[in-house]
Amino acid sequence: MFKSIYVKYIVTFMVIIGTSLILLLAIIGTLVDEYSETSKNEAVSAAAGAIGQGIQTKLQKFGSSGSFATFCDHYENDIDVQINTVKAMANFPVTVFIADSEGSILLARPDENCDYQNGAQIPRSLMDEINNGVEQSVLNNLEGIFDTPHVISATPIYLRNNYVCGTVIVCCDMESISDFAEVLIKTVAISSLWVMLAALIAIYFISDRISAPLKEMRQAAKSFASGEFSVRVPVV
Repeated sequence: MFKSIYVKYIVTFMVIIGTSLILLLAIIGTLVDEYSETSKNEAVSAAAGAIGQGIQTKLQKFGSSGSFATFCDHYENDIDVQINTVKAMANFPVTVFIADSEGSILLARPDENCDYQNGAQIPRSLMDEINNGVEQSVLNNLEGIFDTPHVISATPIYLRNNYVCGTVIVCCDMESISDFAEVLIKTVAISSLWVMLAALIAIYFISDRISAPLKEMRQAAKSFASGEFSVRVPVV
């Protein structure tokens, strides 16, 4: 009787804890995804701005005697130094594109997991906004350049007359965000399961200790009912 009552209490307790754990993991997963995406957006935007500023400075010295494609070809090594510096400072893989105002990719420095194909074009819709001088922060796959959604930041590059001649586009794979969230959720889940197991063991022994005197009293009552009056129940 007493055992079954405490079993019901334990089962109810475990159901409540389990439901709370599921809700907690769902909330943590959502918060981590939102925080990670925001952090990546800020980092990718800063990277695009840093590369764009470096190119802008050199472009002012280069003048307007040649096209932006000629500039990129002439200063490719210097641009690579800037890109590699930014990549080294980032704590996640990034892909960098330098494109002209038409969206033709002039320089591409993909990360090791990027499936970029030569001759790819930056989507016209994105270039229209950039050519209007609007920095872009979006989440998409650049119309097939990537297989999966990427955090993308684009910074326009200007000539002296404020004409947009090109853009710097920095991209980061969303999978790295999901991987981080998955690791965190697994860690919280495993820790919570260990806590639940410890609580279950503790409840079992505590309930057994509490119910032991009641069992002895029940056994003594049965003995009295059968005419055995010598049974004694110890005082605890």
